[in-house]
Amino acid sequence: MSEVLVGLLQLHKNTLLHALQPSPSELQVLMKVLGDRDNAIRNGLVIDGQRYEVHRYHPPLAYGRTMGCAPEASVGAALCKVDKGITGQPCYGVITYVMPNLSARMVPILQQFCEQQLKAN
Repeated sequence: MSEVLVGLLQLHKNTLLHALQPSPSELQVLMKVLGDRDNAIRNGLVIDGQRYEVHRYHPPLAYGRTMGCAPEASVGAALCKVDKGITGQPCYGVITYVMPNLSARMVPILQQFCEQQLKAN
């Protein structure tokens, strides 16, 4: 099975704030998100029981936001896949972020974190 890291980045220090282990059902869905664009858009991302609508799908990245509230109160989420992680298997990094943080800032931070910390040398 693929290794998955799910964490929240503390923006002002660019350090991992904490990590959590998704439920087995969430883990299976997260691993499939980058396999099919239509499926990702249709089913979104589910992280810790919260659904995020995927509005950008650019493998190895998919990202989006919660819906149903004021835009200022929405929460963003991003998923990044590393084909060959530190264990030699695929590895995934996931972040969530609140306003005023936007995907334009947070996705590159996630990508850099995955390249530096999760990718096999």
